[in-house]
Amino acid sequence: PDLLVSLFYHYHADNDRFTDNAFIQDCKEQKQTISYCSVNAHWQNGIAEKRICDLQDSTRTQLLHATHRWPQATTAHLWPYGLRYSSVIANATINTTTGESPLERFSQVAVRPKLRHFHPFACTVYVLTPIPHQIRRSIRD
Repeated sequence: PDLLVSLFYHYHADNDRFTDNAFIQDCKEQKQTISYCSVNAHWQNGIAEKRICDLQDSTRTQLLHATHRWPQATTAHLWPYGLRYSSVIANATINTTTGESPLERFSQVAVRPKLRHFHPFACTVYVLTPIPHQIRRSIRD
C-alpha cells in the first residue's frame, strides 16, 4: 500500500467528492496537493475526459454489436456492465509505444492479460449440466 500512495503527488479533480474535508485532510497527511476544475470546464481535465469519451464509445459499440446479434436479450440496462467491461479491456490493453498496459504501469508489476478470457460483450453462453443419472454414477465411481 505504501508503494501506491507514493505514486500520487497531486490531484486535479472536479468540485464534487474531492472537496470533502476527510479527503483534503488525508491529502495533507500524505503530503499531496490538490487543485480543482472550474464548474462545467471539462477541458481543464482533458486526460480524464478523453478516457471517459473512449469508454463511452467502446460501450456504445459493444451494445450495438450485442443488439445486432441478440436483440431479444439486449437492452439499455446492460450499459453499466458494458462500461465496466470496456474499462477492464482498456486497462489490460498494451500501449504500443511503452509496451505496457495501464494496469502494469499503475501497479509497477508485469501482468500480461490472458486474451483467452476476453469474449465479445453479451455473447451467448451455454451452461452444460450433467443429467441426474450421470451425477449418481460419478459419485459411485
